[in-house]
Amino acid sequence: MLQQIYWWFVSLFMSDFWEFPALLLGARRCPVCGRFRRSVRRSRRSTAYCDDRLNFIVCCDDCYEREEDYWADMWSDYYSGCM
Repeated sequence: MLQQIYWWFVSLFMSDFWEFPALLLGARRCPVCGRFRRSVRRSRRSTAYCDDRLNFIVCCDDCYEREEDYWADMWSDYYSGCM
């Protein structure tokens, strides 16, 4: 019996049960991390692809900071190899 209750709670938290209240508060699910955030938006990456759609990312502020750190590191490695 206790195990059934445990799995009921696990399935409740793993489902989209919490999506509706989050949407009422103006939050959206971040496609990168999967968390509900109010700061999900389309932002410009530090890239220069020919296809301009690839130069943008839809994510929350936390994921965007990690994305910017990643590309800053990649560009510093690239420029250190060029000089």
